[in-house]
Amino acid sequence: MREVEISLKSLFFYVLSHWKSIIVGMIIGAILVGAIGSFRTGATTSTADDASTPESEIATDGMSSSIAYLVKTNSPDELISVQQPLLAMLRSSNYFGYISSVTQIPVADLKKLVTIDGSGINDAAIMAAIVVNITDVPEENVEQILEATKIFIEDRSEELIEKGFPHELIRTDSFEYEKESHNAIEAEESQTLPSDAAEPSVVNRGFSKKYAIIGFLLGFFVVAFWHFVIYIFANRLEEDDDIERLFGIYLFGLIPGKSFGKPLYKLRNIGKRTFNTEESCKLVSTKIKMTAEKNNITKLGIIGCGIEKNSKDISELLVKNLKGEGLDAVLIDNPLYDESSVKKLSGFEHVIFFEKVGETYRTEIWKETDLAKNLGIAVDGIIMAGR
Repeated sequence: MREVEISLKSLFFYVLSHWKSIIVGMIIGAILVGAIGSFRTGATTSTADDASTPESEIATDGMSSSIAYLVKTNSPDELISVQQPLLAMLRSSNYFGYISSVTQIPVADLKKLVTIDGSGINDAAIMAAIVVNITDVPEENVEQILEATKIFIEDRSEELIEKGFPHELIRTDSFEYEKESHNAIEAEESQTLPSDAAEPSVVNRGFSKKYAIIGFLLGFFVVAFWHFVIYIFANRLEEDDDIERLFGIYLFGLIPGKSFGKPLYKLRNIGKRTFNTEESCKLVSTKIKMTAEKNNITKLGIIGCGIEKNSKDISELLVKNLKGEGLDAVLIDNPLYDESSVKKLSGFEHVIFFEKVGETYRTEIWKETDLAKNLGIAVDGIIMAGR
């Protein structure tokens, strides 16, 4: 069994040459997986909402209340310097820890039951509100929370005054901001109560960027792996093949095709001296002429599989150059598959293989070698036509 060594360089550039299909695969993967991810996220959100409904229904036995303060200063800047620190202190773990120590309610539960609000401050404001809302708290704990909150906020207020932030703290249970907050709480509670007339919830399934990125990468790997499999099992001729080791035939050279000068071609041949199609044809023709003169060859067959289909322009240019060198060169296409081509070989004692990179199967070259051997024809070398 004839073994073929896989060139990692050829494999890399083969996959890279299919960059268009890889990009398409990545886009399709991003769209499909992103869409699937959005439905999964939406379903998870819906399930979580459904699961939380019984908890809301169970927690409606408690009481709701609030405590409100007005912070008064001499200027808007002073107001910001006082209201914002007070709000931060009330939202801190120190506050909830203090309330927890008084009520014996876990801090995690308190953060769900107690919310801290503050009114906005405009350029002319010298007063702002701070409201602590208590929702669904057991009746025996309501007064405890209100009294503990009163002590906490008034103590923090005195600390700020001592630090050089003068202000006046006014307790006001009838402040309008408190009323609006209380109405908002009632509206929120009404949404959690079961109702036969309630409208079905709508889950916003936005396009999932996380899943889109996953799909983008998945598309890349799937398409790249597909081309990898094709490269491995197609067994086609590649530029980096060791021709003399594989086939025992001298390589006259590689004549580049349409890919010459393109970015991928330049990247593959970086650090090498390159020649265009015409220059390579002349160089190969000169090598063939020298071989023909040495062996007294005047008539030469150029044979290969799919010459007319895959590399007609290059092959015709080569034959033209060889005839210009005084050689009677004749193209013989598909001798393995065309009976008339096999008959043409009977008039030749020397042939040269002309094979297309990425199109000709390596097994076809081995079969052509066996055919020439059986017909008593010498194979003087091989020419590779690039992509």
